Amino acid sequence: MKKLYNLNKGLPLFLLIFCCLALVQESVAQINPLKAIYFQNQYLANPAMAGVNGGLRVNLHYRNQWGSISDAPSTEAITADYGLSNKVGLGLNLGQSREGLLKRSRAMATYSYHLPLNQSTRQLHFGLSAGVVNEQIDMDELVGDVDDNTVARFKDQGPYFEGEVGIAYTDSKLTIQGSFPNIRAFLDKSLNENNTINRSTYFAAASYKIALGSNVGVEPKVVYRGVKGYDDLIDAGANLTFVDNQFNVFGMYHSSENVTFGFGVDVKRRLALTGMYTTGSPALDNLTGVKGSFELGLRASLWNAQ
Repeated sequence: MKKLYNLNKGLPLFLLIFCCLALVQESVAQINPLKAIYFQNQYLANPAMAGVNGGLRVNLHYRNQWGSISDAPSTEAITADYGLSNKVGLGLNLGQSREGLLKRSRAMATYSYHLPLNQSTRQLHFGLSAGVVNEQIDMDELVGDVDDNTVARFKDQGPYFEGEVGIAYTDSKLTIQGSFPNIRAFLDKSLNENNTINRSTYFAAASYKIALGSNVGVEPKVVYRGVKGYDDLIDAGANLTFVDNQFNVFGMYHSSENVTFGFGVDVKRRLALTGMYTTGSPALDNLTGVKGSFELGLRASLWNAQ
């Protein structure tokens, strides 16, 4: 058998996005998440960040890994987060991924609460996401015994409920955050037995913005991630911004011995385009000769988003 790889006036539009896109889903809970989680779209990794910038932000992401080989992994994602008020945010996190025979879809709705502290720039953020995860095998591509017990158990599990929680502290410079994705999968041992995904178990990060001049800034960041079945992962790097954040270049080193680097353009803080490339890990390169992955991101910021 082939191996299974492993809502005011803006509310109506937000609901329209929710209804129209409810069949699309996202896969951040993997050993190799979308790299936009670091700087471009932190809501991908932490529900507490939904609506933190105010207004409405809609993000589209696409990644293709190892495009030179057949059935190469690919990920498509869309998120929409909206600052309903100064304290309340809503979000929608959708997408899907395909890895060989395995197709994984995920739809999560988010509520976040942003609590001001004793100074206007200091806030605590809390977020909760809930939704559905569905994992399927492409039976048309399966080579082998379709009645195999492993395949049958995987098919029989069906869609299941999932949740995420997150927390963050922010001020004008410092951001400290953490989240726990895949809560039910962590508690339900039967899901652990059937799930072939290398899912994320926790996410923690800290970053600090430093002004280097009137129009230049840098934000170093360190991320600590847990993944079921693997050693904990550390990511470290920085985002360098120019011309009042209209242009940026960034890089992250991963303890899996590979590197992500990219650039972005933000037109009048309304429409931003980001391109990223992640090198392959040495072990994978030596085994397959396949090099890295490309990722594209597009963000539209509406209604006074920061």
